[in-house]
Amino acid sequence: MNIKITEEERNSIAKTMLDVFKMAKLSTKYNLTIDEKEKIKSIILGSHKTYRYIFITEIATKATLPEVNALALQMKSDLPGAYDARSVAHKVVVPFEKEYLNNSLGGSNEPFLNKPARFTSLSKNNAVRSGKDKQELLTMITLLKDIQQDKAKIYLQYSFSLLLKKIEEEKNKEVLRLQTQKSTTTYQLRNLLKQIISQSIGGQSLPLAIGTLLNEYIRSINAKDISIFVHKVNESGASSKEVGDIDIYLSDTLLATIEAKDKIFDVNDVEHAAQKAISAGLDSFLFIYNNSKLTNPKKAEIVNACKNIGCYVSLITFQDFMNVLLCFIHSTDLNKTYKTVNEIIKNASMTAKVQKNIDSIFKNISNTK
Repeated sequence: MNIKITEEERNSIAKTMLDVFKMAKLSTKYNLTIDEKEKIKSIILGSHKTYRYIFITEIATKATLPEVNALALQMKSDLPGAYDARSVAHKVVVPFEKEYLNNSLGGSNEPFLNKPARFTSLSKNNAVRSGKDKQELLTMITLLKDIQQDKAKIYLQYSFSLLLKKIEEEKNKEVLRLQTQKSTTTYQLRNLLKQIISQSIGGQSLPLAIGTLLNEYIRSINAKDISIFVHKVNESGASSKEVGDIDIYLSDTLLATIEAKDKIFDVNDVEHAAQKAISAGLDSFLFIYNNSKLTNPKKAEIVNACKNIGCYVSLITFQDFMNVLLCFIHSTDLNKTYKTVNEIIKNASMTAKVQKNIDSIFKNISNTK
């Protein structure tokens, strides 16, 4: 007797799938033989997408409607209990997969339009490529032939557990891919900055590297109202809008100023920068240095000197400043970085030697990506 699946019965199949899916998320124990588990794995995790859909459709329907024949694909099959498996696949399994299984069966909208599902039933005589495809067909027939309702539920639960594990593994792979991508671009930026400061070029390279790093950070956090101004070397304070070597503004309000030193400096250099910060209405500033070593007593002397004139100073090497800020930069587009660097060079009137060095650095980085 052929069976016509009603809409109410399709709703029942969907409910069965959801109930069994919830069980699969809670339990890892299944009353199955090792052989049964391996056979189910070969289909659910196998290479034949259509067979995955067929298998899930058959066991979900059998787990709900025990009278159906789990080998039948179409109502016109000669098998007793034949039914239209395609209607169940397309109206129940496909929507369920999209909502709960993250398209882990294959993400097909109409899987039963593929040739393997267009036979009237599953049979070893069905035309299929020899090798793995043929073996999956025979394995599926072995599992579904004479299957009973209770066993179908266990098969369905185990299949869902395999798919859940597959989904989790894919998520982990994606996280790893994104982490690797993040690490790659972060290391590229770090490499770029280290190459920039490897040549002082008249003290121009350090403020260029600082300005580049700060611009990458504000772009990463989408802080569109914050602007970074890198001034021409040795001309900070030359106009009313210039305080330090690098000034940071929120709209028209000065937020912070940075003094950059790429050579040996003394207390007077830092005090002078502190006086400029105070004159601009700030009570603190950042002093970033490179190619110079400070002992702890010397640092304490500098900090106290600034404290005595009412200004807090944070002394930090460029290396440490870079290492901290890189942790907060979530994405890097080296094409945009190149554009930023060139804008800084232009706006700060840096020399042709700086431009030539930058072009060479970016060319090398592009060739090693």
